[in-house]
Amino acid sequence: PNAKLLWKRIPNEIKQSNPEIQAVWNVGVKLFKRELSDIYSLVDSVEWPLHLNNIMNCIKEATRNRMLNLIGKAYSYIRLDDVSSFLGYDETRTIEKIHTLGWQYDSETKFVQPKKMPNKTDDSSNATFDELMIKLTEFVSFLEN
Repeated sequence: PNAKLLWKRIPNEIKQSNPEIQAVWNVGVKLFKRELSDIYSLVDSVEWPLHLNNIMNCIKEATRNRMLNLIGKAYSYIRLDDVSSFLGYDETRTIEKIHTLGWQYDSETKFVQPKKMPNKTDDSSNATFDELMIKLTEFVSFLEN
């Protein structure tokens, strides 16, 4: 909510003269709308300045971790291409990632059997996500001034 109000306060000339503000806002819109699988391509499509690069990569990884937690909670079996879409990876990278998590993959049926992620990950990823949103809001506020 704070970011939405901040966006409305930023003058149009500042928004137009700073393309990174628009790019950050576009990522924020995807987060607000819970269009999480769109975040990866959006973050990767922008050449971020150094002061934003780490924050945007952290948002991307926090989103990925959040999706892994959701998949682990919601599915007993899920198609590999759906997991790939949720994580923003190609199939090869997805298979590597699910094996590191101890998830089962059947190459004949192309189905993944996820395991539930530990609960403590939920708390830390939510805290990290909230912290990242605060940092983004502070950054945009800084640019406004």
